[in-house]
Order: sequence, then C-alpha cells, then structure tokens
Amino acid sequence: MRRRLPDAQPGPLDPAPKTTAAVPDSSALRTGLMGTRQADGKAVGHVLAQGVTNWTTAGTIPAKPEIGFKARVCVPIRWRGGLLGLLIVLDADGALTTSELAAMTASAQELAALMIAVHGPPVAAADRAREAAVDDLLAGEPEVRRAAIQALADGEPGPLGRHVRAVAAEVRDRGEPGPSHVTIALRHALSAQAATDLGHKALYRVRARGVALVLCTSSPATEHDVDRFAAQLIHRVEDVSDGRFTCVAGIGSAVAGLSAAWSSYRQARLACRAAGQLLPSPVVRWSELGTLGILLRLPPEELRIEMLPDELRRLLAVDRNRRLTATLRAYLDTGGSGPAASVALHIHRTTLYYRLDRIAELTGLDLSDGRTRLTLHMGLQLLDFIQIEETRRRNPVSEP
Repeated sequence: MRRRLPDAQPGPLDPAPKTTAAVPDSSALRTGLMGTRQADGKAVGHVLAQGVTNWTTAGTIPAKPEIGFKARVCVPIRWRGGLLGLLIVLDADGALTTSELAAMTASAQELAALMIAVHGPPVAAADRAREAAVDDLLAGEPEVRRAAIQALADGEPGPLGRHVRAVAAEVRDRGEPGPSHVTIALRHALSAQAATDLGHKALYRVRARGVALVLCTSSPATEHDVDRFAAQLIHRVEDVSDGRFTCVAGIGSAVAGLSAAWSSYRQARLACRAAGQLLPSPVVRWSELGTLGILLRLPPEELRIEMLPDELRRLLAVDRNRRLTATLRAYLDTGGSGPAASVALHIHRTTLYYRLDRIAELTGLDLSDGRTRLTLHMGLQLLDFIQIEETRRRNPVSEP
C-alpha cells in the first residue's frame, strides 16, 4: 500500500484524540466525530477542501497551523462505492508505518459493513420523501401543493405554524469546490439551525448549489429575527467552505399558511439573485428590491445589451470611459439632487453640472423630463442585471 496517496483533505478533527471518524447524515456526510468533541467548521472545511469525499484509498491531510490542525491520515469508508464516512488518524510526525496503513484500510472495510448494519443506507427514505414534498409545495400545481401540505403535516409530530416565510440560499464559487463539499456545507448549516433560532420549524429542500427553506412559526417573526436566521445560515455554510465559496440568501414576504409558501419562495429566489450583486448585502428581503423586483422577473434569455432602452444606449455609445454614465447614475440615485450627487461622486458641483450638460449635448436627452429620467434610471439598473446574467451564463449554477 502506498505511504501517501492523494494530496490530502482536512477532516473534522480535534488535536487531542488519536483516531476519529466522520459519519454521514441521511443524504450527505454529517461532520461529526466518534470519541471526541464536535469539530469546528474551519477544520471541517479544511478537510473537505482536500477532496476527501472523492478519495477511494488512504491519503494524507496536511497540517494547517493557523487553525490548530495537525497532519492526519484519512481512509474513506465506502459501501458499494458510496461514501459512508472517514476514518482519520492523527499523524503529526509522519510516523505511521505501511502495516499500520494497511490495518486502517482493513478497519475501514469492517466499519462500512457495521455502519450499514446499524444505520442503514446513507439516504433515508423519510428524508427523501420530505424534501420531495417541499419541492411539490414550492413548484407544483394547486392540486400537487395540497397533496404536499398533507404529506408534510402527516410526517411532523406537531402542528406546523400558520405564519410562513420562505428563504432561498445560494452558493457562489470562489475556487473549485466539489459538489459533495457544497452539499455537506449546506446540510451542516441546516443541522445546526434545526433545533435553534426563533423556534422555527424549517422545512427545506437541499439542491445542487443551494437550499429552499420554508419557515413556519406559531406567531409572526420579526424582520430582524428572519434576517438573523438567514445571516447565521450563511455564516455556518461559509465556516465549512475553507474560502472556496460564499453564500447569499433572499427572503420572501410573510404569508398565511403553507398554501401560499410558493409565492413567498418565488420572491425569495428573486431576492437571492440580487444579493451580493445588484445589492451589496448577502441577505436581501423582497421588500428591499423596489423596481429591481420587476427587472428580476424578466426571462434570463432576454437579458442582453440590445434590451437596453434607446436613451441609455445613446449615452453608452459616446461615453467610452463610463464617467458620464457614473455621473448620471449618482444624479438619478439621489433623486436629481445636485448637492447630494456631487458629494457622492466627490466632485465640485460645477463639475457635476458640466457633465450633465455634456450628456444632454452628446445625446440630445432632456434630463429635466420625468419620463426620460425614469427610463434612464431603470435602464441603468437593467444594465447591472444584464452584466451579472452574462457572468452567470459563463459560469452557470443550479438555482436554489
């Protein structure tokens, strides 16, 4: 057996114990440890970032001193090709012998059989059914939604709250995380939220690059509480990311009952698309979108430069360095206030008015006309959205 195989991935480990294991959840790896305390998210993220979920043989997980993580050897525990968990042994000084590595591999094979016998298959049927019902609840026809509501109610030990709000979260790449890393990060965050935070009952459906959540409460949740819930979810996802991806979230409007959850979710999904891009915050509520809510409903395939209004295209054609465009944006964003726009641009008011006169001269536009201002302002928002969609086309991801 080779002494060192793939260049490792970090695992959820505490420096104290000699041997630990990570055990899978129903449909993804649960980052838990046997015989030691729960590993923190940064250690989990370091392990996953090494690609351990794709390993088929033993390999070394490198040390990461800045988080107190020592080098380890990791052996995947697999059953019929599927990953059940990780057998991880502390090896800070590289002293493990070939015979010890062989013993670890044999132990991993025995553990796989024991885990299947005790825990059953990796994906529990009840979990699959619940998440499928959430899919139907959010995307199905009225009859399908009614059946989904009944299925969800039958599967819960107590009543679901009648105050409902949807949250859509999406992962955006910085590096090249594998799908298993993303899925584990999402489920890690959800498992941490499940029994805490606001007394919510959270129904969810994990997807390839995100998660759809439906929060059910017995009394209306405040905006602050829902914002905090979404922010904590993002923090927990990113804590396991090892810097390879970020997370954003959108929040829909409050609705009465699960029968209207689909409406809140559509709003949440649009708000999520704006988060961190059209709007700077990683958590965006539907109520914050304003006219962006209208633009976000445009079919993605229609979002191309030729969709821009003629008035804005005339300006872009003569403004190669985009200085006049930035000036116009600041002027319109401040409601046509010269003093406020000049402060936002850090220029003298005389310079501002000179640039506005140049826009009128070069394009023939009357910036005192209300309709022209509205067209230009929405056109600038549409331009931002088109540029983001063009980036998404080059780097496609699944919707949350």
